[in-house]
Amino acid sequence: MQKPKTPPQRTDGTKDAAIQLDAQAGAKRYFAARGARTTPARAKALLQRLGTPGTVRDEDRLEN
Repeated sequence: MQKPKTPPQRTDGTKDAAIQLDAQAGAKRYFAARGARTTPARAKALLQRLGTPGTVRDEDRLEN
């Protein structure tokens, strides 16, 4: 019995990069579909309920 041929394993990180890109594409599709189901008025109302505008906590900052 012959072993099935499998593609060589990638060790240079390209497999991880492909997984990351696939995850990003999936998230993009999800949020695009979700955004298409709402209206600007509903989105604005939601954003107004999310907290004090302009308040940035130290843990929210991307750069120090």
